[in-house]
Amino acid sequence: MTRRLAFSLIFALMATFSQTSCGRPGMPGAPSTHFIDASSSPPVDPIPDERRLSGQTLYLPAYSSVATADGGEPFPLAITVVVRNTDPNQAIVVSRVSYFDQRGVLVKEHLERPISVAARASSVFFVKESDASGGMAASFMIEWAATTRVTDPLVESIMVGTASMQGISMRCQAQVIADHRRPTTPKPPE
Repeated sequence: MTRRLAFSLIFALMATFSQTSCGRPGMPGAPSTHFIDASSSPPVDPIPDERRLSGQTLYLPAYSSVATADGGEPFPLAITVVVRNTDPNQAIVVSRVSYFDQRGVLVKEHLERPISVAARASSVFFVKESDASGGMAASFMIEWAATTRVTDPLVESIMVGTASMQGISMRCQAQVIADHRRPTTPKPPE
């Protein structure tokens, strides 16, 4: 057996073993519980406009696939959206996580009710790699609010795809499209 053939055989066996032992979905050893669950954040009532001191509407790019090779073949990607409350003391309320396709048509509302995200906590939302409904240039609209002054959350989409011994990953950060902060009332001079 030539060294090249032996190396190829060893590499193929290692790749097969690592896919089996690392808990890939559908493979032996895969965990039975799904780690991504926005429902772990408690549902709350929406914050009325008159009580809202902080808040934003965010636009978050996401890619459910990317074009590869000369033929532009779609390479599917799983999308993980993470809303990180960066405030060290106060919770925020996330009232909307809407998933849109590349034409701007609503595909899915990820929240039935607003949720509270505790100080320094995160909430995670997921779109399966097999879900091509968003098209290549999908997006999310996310709304959050708070009844006090808080630091802005960090909101990102992480896209990962693995197929045919290839891997693609990328990250996008949300952009503020509307700021809902109420201006502070200046104290009158004494």
